[in-house]
Amino acid sequence: MKRLLCLLLLLSLAVWSAGCGKQTESTAQPTESTATTVAPTTAPVNTSAEASTEAPTEAPAEPETLLSWGGKTLSGYGAKWAGQQGFMTLDVKAADEEDADCASYSFSFADSAEKHPGRTLSGSLVLGKDASVLFDIPEEAEFNPLAEGFLAEQVKALLPEAKEEMLTVGKTVWTVRTFCQNEAADGFVVYDLIAWSEEGGVLVYVNAAAVLRGAGIGDDAEPTLTDLMKAWFSSLEIR
Repeated sequence: MKRLLCLLLLLSLAVWSAGCGKQTESTAQPTESTATTVAPTTAPVNTSAEASTEAPTEAPAEPETLLSWGGKTLSGYGAKWAGQQGFMTLDVKAADEEDADCASYSFSFADSAEKHPGRTLSGSLVLGKDASVLFDIPEEAEFNPLAEGFLAEQVKALLPEAKEEMLTVGKTVWTVRTFCQNEAADGFVVYDLIAWSEEGGVLVYVNAAAVLRGAGIGDDAEPTLTDLMKAWFSSLEIR
């Protein structure tokens, strides 16, 4: 059963193989700011003084459109935001086609810098008709995959120990399950999140994980991952 597959990679692959449209790929790298010379605009330039140089401050990343399907769009932080968070490898794949059963988006942001050893943020997002694009649907006649409780049961099987809560982000109401596996003594901490929202016959499904790996993970690993995931997830909005 697809619902017993791996939370991230295998579930993402199952979604891609469901035929969600044409794929586009992009790999982005953080943009380095270039130095610029700033001169006063209201006073003469002092030719005896050295010209001052300042690196312009890059504007904070804004949520971008990630997916469009069924008259709805899903926006949120993408590669630019990840670059500003210090991630060094930014991979994004999207499938977005109106006549398919869903549109999907997967991402993987990785960082090997010393400040964040083995830090990654990855996952997949699906915008589609119902839970049938994600999970095996029972063969009973007239089964409604939008029936209340079906999707929740599938997610509960994926994250049985997770905490579940309702969160409102902007105008979007999400059901969210989160779980942190803290194995710092063994060199890794994993923060998993699965969330979904159903509006106007359209389902939005999010499956993401933030990870720290490596020797010397400190006591702040769990709150670091929690804050990272909250910052990313809070950018998601359905319109």
